[in-house]
Amino acid sequence: MRRPLAAWLALRPGTPALETPPLRSGRAFIGSIGVNTHLSYAGTTYARFAVIRQRLRELGVLNVRDGLFLARPFELARIEQLAADGIRTTLILQGPPPAVASVVKGLRGALAAVESPNEPDVSLGPGWQPLLRRFLPAMRAQLAARPALRVPLLGPSVVHDSSREALRDLAPQWDVTNIHAYAGGRPPEEALDDDAETARRIEGGKPVEATETGYHNALNATAGQPPVSGRAAAVYVPRAVLEGFRDGLVRTFLYELADEHAEPALSDPEQHFGLLRADLSPKPAFVALQRLIAAVRGPSGPRARDVPGVRTDARGLGVRAVLLGRDDGSRVLALWRPAVAWSAAERAPVEATPVDVRVVFARAPRAVALAHPSESATTRALSPTTSLSLPVAADVALLSFR
Repeated sequence: MRRPLAAWLALRPGTPALETPPLRSGRAFIGSIGVNTHLSYAGTTYARFAVIRQRLRELGVLNVRDGLFLARPFELARIEQLAADGIRTTLILQGPPPAVASVVKGLRGALAAVESPNEPDVSLGPGWQPLLRRFLPAMRAQLAARPALRVPLLGPSVVHDSSREALRDLAPQWDVTNIHAYAGGRPPEEALDDDAETARRIEGGKPVEATETGYHNALNATAGQPPVSGRAAAVYVPRAVLEGFRDGLVRTFLYELADEHAEPALSDPEQHFGLLRADLSPKPAFVALQRLIAAVRGPSGPRARDVPGVRTDARGLGVRAVLLGRDDGSRVLALWRPAVAWSAAERAPVEATPVDVRVVFARAPRAVALAHPSESATTRALSPTTSLSLPVAADVALLSFR
């Protein structure tokens, strides 16, 4: 159980050293978050595009990732509509490079990046390497011939590390290394960090982007990745996007926005990766991410001035800390333990023991508030003070101050 605020401990000597977390842009953090969509899937919940579009606006993300289907022009119109909402698309390319490049040129204001074929080592069959070795140089040449289109080209998101090794010599063809970092029902941090490190090592230190990570809620599944509960996903999803940003990933895309079909038996993992249910109602993870984004975006009020610096002993306690600056000048300190919240083996929740983290301000802030986006919409105002001890468990704690 979470320790009540009244039980916060007084600071004691002999605790880990205080450190100043680097201040990073909250706007950049929000811009690093994306969700996968399937706007061209006419036979799925994505056919209800008006509701999908509304849910994306409610969520607050600025990026989606989708695949290009040349024979489905309605998809292009939907991408442009999302662009009108300030949401840009990372577009997975497939098809003859000249035709693909022509379409991409027409969408250039709506695109954040373009991407090599998705998981080619499993999706393109035995001849995937020769096909990719023809496609990538041809596609690169087509993009280079259109200087008005200046968006990064992402490399292929391979499933196996051996496939990444096999393509090492092709790495100069793309700008950004691409990973799919699924944690298999476990906490997100290790999968994201390890997969990014492996990709950096193999592909020469290029920028890295996780174009897929996420969790499914098919609790009766007997194959595929282990499931997690809705509540566990609500704990892990905010941590996944914060960890991606902390580790320097260009973007972290969650898979996916919506369950594509209703599947009441909860036995098919592929139908339960969504942040939205098949009726397009929000799952707990959607709500948690929505609250996180809103908290980092912050209020639109008078600009905060002379915001005090902050130090914390989080790192010495094994607690992650990300300090984000809001547009109004105030700041948000995100703290969480990279701890297990769900037992994949037992398919049962796990309560992580809170760790008391010291937070020390250079002077008393004008205002301080605490929120737990995975648990509640409540933001609790705290008494401004120069120091406090905050119990931090597996879910993200957001300490905002000005």
